[in-house]
Amino acid sequence: MKHYQLVFDQKKTATEEEKQMLASSVLMATLAIPLPSSMSENEKYLDLQNSTKDKNMTLASYLDLQHAPTRETLIADIVKHGIPGKVYPELQPLFKILELDFQPLKLCSLVDNMLKEVERLYSDVSAYTADVRQVAVLRLMRQLAQVYEKISINKVVSLIPYIEPLELELLIIEPAKTLDLQLRIDHATQTSSSVAPSSTSGRKPPAGRQCSRCRARCSGTS
Repeated sequence: MKHYQLVFDQKKTATEEEKQMLASSVLMATLAIPLPSSMSENEKYLDLQNSTKDKNMTLASYLDLQHAPTRETLIADIVKHGIPGKVYPELQPLFKILELDFQPLKLCSLVDNMLKEVERLYSDVSAYTADVRQVAVLRLMRQLAQVYEKISINKVVSLIPYIEPLELELLIIEPAKTLDLQLRIDHATQTSSSVAPSSTSGRKPPAGRQCSRCRARCSGTS
């Protein structure tokens, strides 16, 4: 982000193509950061007593910052600088789809189709696409947890064109311990249940009829 600001502020000879390439890299690198945990204040305090605190302080000193940047602060920065609108045309809808919209039945398909096109056209940001796809899966699980109580694993997999059932389970096991995503996987019935739907994910499901339709479509497939 600091490199991006330096280029835009000081390199007056930078071409529009160079600026677009840099903006795209900043956007993809930011969106590829894993979703933050929802630890309590006490848990955050305890976490800072271990090596994480030293690592964060070292990172902050390298960047000449008072505190280490977080996904939340970096997202705020890219919005402040209008970066989502300065990236490659094929990437411009990505920020809105991944960070703002609520459309669990289409989320991962939209992201995957977009990233396939980006991978075909722009090798400079391809290094981030696998991580962005994983973030999309966790976004999907958070959104589904808001509109259903139980859903078949096969149904969830059908919403993610780039993942198999075992991959899905392995991907959500660790985040389920720390994110505001509480799931129970029942291997006997091959279903995933929401133990406590998220209340702090930063977005709410559409109200009324739209939410009901989504719930019915999710839970109606075994």
